[in-house]
Amino acid sequence: MNDAGQREALDELRGLSTSPLTQRDYLELALAIICLGLEVPLGKVLELDRDGKLLLVRAGIGWRQGIAGYATVAANTTSIAGYTLRQTGVVVFDDVKETSRFTDAHLLRSHDVRGTLATRISRKGKPWGVLTIHEQRRRRFSSQEIQFLKDAAVELGTLIEAKEALSTS
Repeated sequence: MNDAGQREALDELRGLSTSPLTQRDYLELALAIICLGLEVPLGKVLELDRDGKLLLVRAGIGWRQGIAGYATVAANTTSIAGYTLRQTGVVVFDDVKETSRFTDAHLLRSHDVRGTLATRISRKGKPWGVLTIHEQRRRRFSSQEIQFLKDAAVELGTLIEAKEALSTS
């Protein structure tokens, strides 16, 4: 998708803050917008648990049934998502199969993931979780795509904050 299309996608994300959707539904819709903006078949939003030990897949696009809402990955540096949680920028892999650094990659391996972008989602200045998108082929992501994912994660954090504020008011 071109730059104008990605700007429109970010505008769509902003528009979700006033929708009456449940958390899972608005996360799924936001993720669909992001995956479409990057033209990738797989994506997920993972939320850090209260203990800070696990990341739960809250929303998923392209994964087999039973992943979203149930699957977890370690929130430590044995997983790409856990590693990403500790980074301030976007983590980029042209081909995750070329690295042996992450031992907790069962979900990625089971879906033959190769190209990956991942970035932290923050809420109120603290890590809330991780946004990841994936390709099942080797892929060199452009600087524009990397920036789009970073911007989308900021919008997602803002959306999560807005939805939480609405539910407590």
